[in-house]
Amino acid sequence: MRKDDETTSKDLRAIIRKNHGVKLGSSTIRKARREQGWTMAGSGYCQLIRNYNKPKRVDFVQQVLKENDDLGNVIYTDESTIKAERYRHFSFRKLGELKKKKPKPRHPVAVHVWAGISKHGPTDICIFEGIMDTEVYCKVLEHKLCCHLGKIYCPISASCRIMIQNTPQSWQSSSSKDMA
Repeated sequence: MRKDDETTSKDLRAIIRKNHGVKLGSSTIRKARREQGWTMAGSGYCQLIRNYNKPKRVDFVQQVLKENDDLGNVIYTDESTIKAERYRHFSFRKLGELKKKKPKPRHPVAVHVWAGISKHGPTDICIFEGIMDTEVYCKVLEHKLCCHLGKIYCPISASCRIMIQNTPQSWQSSSSKDMA
């Protein structure tokens, strides 16, 4: 189980039969697994970091530690797409009935959301439709981020840093020119 935490009781049954010649039922394997303290649960999500980016992350953290930076003037921003869809991959049915078809929309209704947060609180949330291109991105920064900066940072200090997640190059070049 430690080597492969996705092994099912059916897989274990086949491995035991192949390696030891013993025929066991899946329910016997599930019971033994429970008695040993194993349980099945859905996997949690974690962000995959490319090997290429790992040294950059380490360098950044080391610089923050070296400079004793509390990141108090950093605003972390990100955007996400929320799709209005609901479907299950399973359903209950009576024995003898046919499986139910579960339709899935090819292009579900979706909205995009942008927001930021800092040590001093969250920005306003911006909900928009369409594609977040440079023009839309700059409008979001102008209307949502600049408003937040005026409320939070101007009284405290004259500078702040913006941490932008997963920003395409087309936004970076144009946005940095527009913001200068």
